[in-house]
Amino acid sequence: MSGRFTKTAPAAIECHLTMDLVKGVANYIALDADKESEKNYRPSEKGLKETLVMMDAGYFDIGYLEKISKSGGFFIVRAKANINPLVVAKYNKMGTKLSHKEMKLKELKTKNHDFVDMDVKWAKTNTPLRIIQFYDRKRKGKGYLITNLDRDQFKGNKVLSLYGLRWQIELFFKELKSFCSLKKVNTGNANIVKTLIWASILTLIVKRYVALSVCILWQTIISTQKTCRSSLCWFPKLMNYLNSDEQDMRLLDEIFIFISKNCGRSNTKRDKETEMFTSGLIPYFQIKHLESELHKKRA
Repeated sequence: MSGRFTKTAPAAIECHLTMDLVKGVANYIALDADKESEKNYRPSEKGLKETLVMMDAGYFDIGYLEKISKSGGFFIVRAKANINPLVVAKYNKMGTKLSHKEMKLKELKTKNHDFVDMDVKWAKTNTPLRIIQFYDRKRKGKGYLITNLDRDQFKGNKVLSLYGLRWQIELFFKELKSFCSLKKVNTGNANIVKTLIWASILTLIVKRYVALSVCILWQTIISTQKTCRSSLCWFPKLMNYLNSDEQDMRLLDEIFIFISKNCGRSNTKRDKETEMFTSGLIPYFQIKHLESELHKKRA
């Protein structure tokens, strides 16, 4: 499969992933050549009713976003840098309306670090949309998020914070590359490449499943990253358990005890301040555990 980076490697693949943040698991995974468009792997708008979907700029398409709105769904998507809709209104971080004369986005005299919340119109859609201009530290310039979330309920800063939850998908890929041997494959055989990639992905799914199982069964907060990193200590035992005819439950208990003692999240105070916590994406028992740990520290 040819890739975009032929100067550094002869081929490259791209993994397209849809992740459920509430459950903390991947619910759709596909592989394709890196040169193929991400738009071919977007979730169907018909299944996004009452769902908030967050996507990177590669998935940006006004027509697709309009379909999500009409299906009763919501979105926060990073827009491309070359967008130029008509800006009909401007607001500050607190949602207060500012004086403004209608003009194209590129005509606005704003600095890179300026935060601007705007109502915009595209010629090819009648769906009301918001664009939030923010400072993109990675690109050292203006960045844009487009959303259909109501401003009264979701101020500009809240939208930015919610979009930050998409970082969970990057952590999934980080665990794949760092702890499941998915970084570089030294073979030109396409079938071997696909087999090794899917083996890495399935291995991570098993590791995350075990981590979340311990999280629920032991009523504690488990780090999926630590669970993956320590898998040399427990993963072979899990395979022995699964391959055993008798399947001794004591071996499974040993695995769960090890993970519960060694793979807990290390900074509960920081966890309580994250968007994952304040948005209700951390299970109830974890919230109670965090509150208990904080109470102990204060005492």
